[in-house]
Amino acid sequence: MTRTIPIDHILFHRLVQGLPGLMPEDSREFAALADDIADRGIDQPLIVTALENGGGAPGYVYLVDGRNRFRAARAAGLTEVTVEEVEEVDAPGIILATLVHRRHYGKGALAYLAYPLAASSRPKNGGDRKSASIQSTLISVEEIAVRLGFSRDLFFQAGKVWEVFTRRPDLREKFEPRILSGEIGLGACVAGLASSEATTGSDRQDRSPYQLITDTFSALNKRFDQRWEKLEGSARLAVQEEAASAVLAWPEEVQQAIAKAIKAGGRA
Repeated sequence: MTRTIPIDHILFHRLVQGLPGLMPEDSREFAALADDIADRGIDQPLIVTALENGGGAPGYVYLVDGRNRFRAARAAGLTEVTVEEVEEVDAPGIILATLVHRRHYGKGALAYLAYPLAASSRPKNGGDRKSASIQSTLISVEEIAVRLGFSRDLFFQAGKVWEVFTRRPDLREKFEPRILSGEIGLGACVAGLASSEATTGSDRQDRSPYQLITDTFSALNKRFDQRWEKLEGSARLAVQEEAASAVLAWPEEVQQAIAKAIKAGGRA
């Protein structure tokens, strides 16, 4: 159903509140969008739902798709906008479809963005993660992965990342831009987050930060000694890329020390 409503009766849906992708209001792109909307209005209705998760404030609707257009319309001084109202059960699927069309995101970034959508509709009684739903009709994690083009394992790596970000917003601020830009893969991010939490004391138990880190390097070296020669061709290349991505997640001082050691060894 399409209708016109006051712009101040629109709130962000809970599923899009934490998603990145908002244009900075001081950017040229946002200013251009606001100017265009001021001249021509919004050419496509904003997608909203009247009831958020079975509830909601009377008289308000919840924005599912069109966050930048909504903000630009408000900046342009519009008092009313056209909206298309959908059922609440369709909201996660619509948001997922929007992610599918954002082809500039890499697979790791898409997995990271899609995870909260599935997690939001997961049964609260501890049901199998494999049965995570993304609409009123259950869609398996495998189907979500196929639609966005990434592996099931990548999806659950995204879950590990979100678990850390939930308790450590400071780490989300540090790592999220690197995930979305493709600078760091989810596997390397999981390792980097574990290191960051260990060195800042969040997950530290009996061992000192120094011991935790040196033990990690010892275990890593052991695995290389035992398994590197068994790898061939593309597998070696994949490990090299993952290792390079992991190093980028380490503190800058460590990266500089590695570069210095390589140069001193005559391998620069």
